[in-house]
Amino acid sequence: MQVTNPGGAASNTVTLSVLAPAITSLSTTSLPAGSPAFALTVTGGNYLSGSQVSFRGTALAATLGGNGTTLTATVPANLLTTPSVVNVQVINPGGALSNVQTFTVVAPSLASISPTTFPIGYATFTLAVTGGSFVSGSQVWLNSNALSTQFVSSNSLTATVPSGLISGLGQYNVQVTNPGGALSNALPLSMVGPAIVSLAPASVIAGSAAFNLAVSGVNFVFGSQVLFDGNALA
Repeated sequence: MQVTNPGGAASNTVTLSVLAPAITSLSTTSLPAGSPAFALTVTGGNYLSGSQVSFRGTALAATLGGNGTTLTATVPANLLTTPSVVNVQVINPGGALSNVQTFTVVAPSLASISPTTFPIGYATFTLAVTGGSFVSGSQVWLNSNALSTQFVSSNSLTATVPSGLISGLGQYNVQVTNPGGALSNALPLSMVGPAIVSLAPASVIAGSAAFNLAVSGVNFVFGSQVLFDGNALA
């Protein structure tokens, strides 16, 4: 920058710096996929009235504060449905861009289920799911079937498994979806049948009178029946 006087005399040159906006921190750096809208505060410098926050490529209106060092913008829920690492930037009037800070939208994850095995034949049972990044509205699935789900905490869900969803013995996949469709890893639930370990008595003499037979084993349920040479016993 210079000054010239009439007649052409010129001053010395002085440099004027045009400063881009800069981000030093975000108030929140991660949330579970499917979270509701939230207020994100960006801290840094060189912000102006009319500066915007760019989140996942969408320019959001922002409120200036902190003598030009903070911007607060509402991030809508539709930008929080897909698990990914999101770029956050500030855009000043005229288009000057800040550096990039990252924000992580986290998928739900399963660590364990309880029970992991269950005897077939029960009418219904409750499945407890432990993991992370669950939100209100998270849903437990058994194979391709959505279960009635109760949100306990961000790390815990319970779901009711009705007997009609169990088509037979074998392994069923348990997963969680968050609002918007973000999907967790899968854990196996095994549906098992009854197994006999021992009989008492283990033998009788041919021609013996009627006797009581005690059957010991696992995975018996209310209504299980003993079959003797194909005949159902009381």
